[in-house]
Amino acid sequence: MTTRLDPPQVPPLTPDQHARLRRRVMNKTRPARGTTSRRWVPAVAVAAVAAIAIGAVAIGRPDGNTPPVTRSSTPKPSQPAVKTVRPATPPPSMNLAIPTDIDLGPAASPAAAAAKSCMSVGKQSTVLWARQVKGIAPGSKAVVLLLKGPAQPGDVYRQGIWLCQAGAMVQPVRDSDWAKQPTATKGLAVLTAGGFSTGSTVSAQSWTIYRAHPQIDRIETRYVWKGGSGPWVKGVVDGGFAYTDTRVKFPGKTPAGLTHQLRAFDAAGKVLQVNPW
Repeated sequence: MTTRLDPPQVPPLTPDQHARLRRRVMNKTRPARGTTSRRWVPAVAVAAVAAIAIGAVAIGRPDGNTPPVTRSSTPKPSQPAVKTVRPATPPPSMNLAIPTDIDLGPAASPAAAAAKSCMSVGKQSTVLWARQVKGIAPGSKAVVLLLKGPAQPGDVYRQGIWLCQAGAMVQPVRDSDWAKQPTATKGLAVLTAGGFSTGSTVSAQSWTIYRAHPQIDRIETRYVWKGGSGPWVKGVVDGGFAYTDTRVKFPGKTPAGLTHQLRAFDAAGKVLQVNPW
């Protein structure tokens, strides 16, 4: 007696039966129509949100090494940034002259000075205002000019107004600043300003050009710092404009609390309210 049981004999499937069975199996394993698209939509939405978030981070922090702002104090410029604009040869500012009056009167040949030293403004520039002032080195002279040049692209410098310090720098004046007018309570309207600091023996200079109210006859500026101050330096007031040039020199590092002061007077010597900033 044997316990082995063989399966019963099954007749082979006909071709039609085989085809029907195959279709039945395939239909059970194939996903329903539309399932794939419903599963992909959430994935695409998540990817889009991630892209927006990444974009926001990139805009807020263009440099991955830039830390978030944690305090309102103004950071000091980094030393490499200063080195990039420093000439290879130390400038005359290392022997910075500190005059008590920078005005040397009308410029003798403003158009010639503009053509020689303000070429970046354009050959067709027009001199709107010019004045000769004491230069940065002892005994030197310089010409300060306001120029009208070609309109610049965009919406910021379409008026084409420039400040040129002959032999030193050229910088544009914003249209919005050029449109400002001084008033009796705000006697100076700033057009543009600049400055520098250089050398192991610290020499600093800052200059500003303004529109000036007719009542202003004299303008003076100086540097002040914790425990000290520089001399008052008389600027230029002429033809509806004013120009200041403040300078200071220290034997060592820049002292704490270095800032800038300004005062203005009328023809009778009365102190006027200017509030340029």
